[in-house]
Amino acid sequence: MELIKLQTDELRNFEAAKLKEVEDNARKELFKIRMDIYTPKASQAGNLRGLRKTLARVKTIQTEKRRTQELKTKAPAAKKAVETPVKKKK
Repeated sequence: MELIKLQTDELRNFEAAKLKEVEDNARKELFKIRMDIYTPKASQAGNLRGLRKTLARVKTIQTEKRRTQELKTKAPAAKKAVETPVKKKK
C-alpha cells in the first residue's frame, strides 16, 4: 500500500486498527525520509509533504470516528434525561 496515494474516502472505510497501522507506517516513513535528507542520497525528499498530508488525514479521520462513537454512546443517556421530567417538591 502506497501511503502517499491514500485518499480520504479510502481511509474512512478502514477500521480503527487499520488506521493505527497506517499512522504508524506513515510516522516510520517520515522518520526515514528525515534521516535521508541529511545523507548524500536523499532520494525520497519529495515524498515528505505527501506523507505529512496523509498523516494529517489519518489523524483527522481517527478523531471523527472517535467523536461519532462518543456521540453514539452519550446520546441514549441524554435522551433519557430529557424524557424523564424532574418532579418538584411542594
